[in-house]
This record gives sequence, C-alpha cells and structure tokens, in this order.
Amino acid sequence: MNFKTIEQAQFWERFCTKTNRSLDTACYEVFYFDDDEESANDLCERVLKGKKRATCSSYDFYINEGLTMPKRGDLSLFTDWKGHPKGIIQTTHIEILAFEDVDQERFEREGEDDTLKTWREGHIRYFRPQVPDFNMKSKVIFEDFDLIYTENE
Repeated sequence: MNFKTIEQAQFWERFCTKTNRSLDTACYEVFYFDDDEESANDLCERVLKGKKRATCSSYDFYINEGLTMPKRGDLSLFTDWKGHPKGIIQTTHIEILAFEDVDQERFEREGEDDTLKTWREGHIRYFRPQVPDFNMKSKVIFEDFDLIYTENE
C-alpha cells in the first residue's frame, strides 16, 4: 500500500472493515488536491460537501513520469494538506481529451471555479510546471468520482 502515515493506514483499514472489503483491497493513490495548503484544504472540503465530483490531470505528466493511469473503479484516499485522511473516492469515469474540449459541464463537475475561463487559466498555471509546453491542444485525463466513505459528521 502507499500509505505515508499510520493514521492513513488505519483509516483505510476502517474503510475496508465498515464496507465489507478485504483488508488487502488496493488503494490506487493517497493524495491531496492541488499544490498549496489553502487550495488543498478548500478542495478537500468541496469533495466532502459534494461540490467537487471530478478532477483533471495532465496526460503528458502521467506519460513523462511513468505513472499508472487511473481507471474506472479505482479507490483512492484523499487527505488534507497535512496528510490527515478525509475520505475515499471511487473513480466512476475516465475521459482523455484535449484541454480545449473541457466544456462547461465538465468544469462544473470539478467544482473549482466560477467560469470556464478562470478554470482554464488556473489549470494552465498548475500544469505548466509539470509539462512546460502544455497548451490548449494538450491532452488531459478528466476523472469523475464518487465520495464513498468519510468519517466526518
């Protein structure tokens, strides 16, 4: 498993037990959203409140880093910025498309911005350090997910 703390491993174990899954159920990824504390914590809360139901990644980053592509059915543990586990999401749909083809409906499912224009600007700023020649024609992995477990009241 790819847990970084005992707290994360114990959270996963409680998830497996409470949802009648084997304790060796695969966890695709342990992560937090975005790359700064304020945004990561805000996006975590948006997932917990049902406002964020998708995420978008640079396809070329996955290829360049040799990362395993997400797939339908994957289970991932998301955390706040400090690594405290907050919930388990399950990937429900994966779509690889040109960045310019992310439309109003998709960006709204991601739940991060008020307009498609600001969403695109923010994602370009995020993707360019990973892929310096990222542009409107670059491929992205658009991933829909369901929040399937949390211990929040």
